Amino acid sequence: MEALKQDPGYQTIKDHDTVPDERTLRYLLAKLTEKLRKVNDALLSLKADLDGPRSVWLDFDDSVITVFGNQEGSEVGYNPRYHGRSSYKVKVTFVSGSAELFNADLCGGKTASNGGFLEFLKETLAKIDPRKTVVEGIRIDRGFFDEANFIYLEDEGLQYVCKGKMTGGMKKILDYLNEQTHRSP
Repeated sequence: MEALKQDPGYQTIKDHDTVPDERTLRYLLAKLTEKLRKVNDALLSLKADLDGPRSVWLDFDDSVITVFGNQEGSEVGYNPRYHGRSSYKVKVTFVSGSAELFNADLCGGKTASNGGFLEFLKETLAKIDPRKTVVEGIRIDRGFFDEANFIYLEDEGLQYVCKGKMTGGMKKILDYLNEQTHRSP
């Protein structure tokens, strides 16, 4: 909070050097997050109106955000850069090609990539107005490689591309498929 008191930008905007207490700022940020989500949704809807009906692919990804100090909701989990540091896991959805942020969710650092993914996917798909946007398919990283995800996507009739780890079993499947391709007339 001391750094904020000394910040010239803050002082210019507020025209004084006092700052609200930390609880007030946390409350404000929590409210601001929801407002920003609504603004983003409104902008996406406006863009969809301007563009007209369109077919899209959605890109799902996740990332680790390291925190310094004790931040509410952060946890010590998988952190490839700062081992043993507290972090958040953020899941995001972008419209492929345009990089429009379609959905985002913040989880504790212990959350695996696939943790809560189906719920996040369903929430994302529920936000889509089918009169404006048709989702042709999705692309997901190998952290989401899971049979339950694939079954859901196939049941919904969605195409998907998923990165996978090249295990011995995966190599056997690819070899078999390549063999079948070469045998066909």
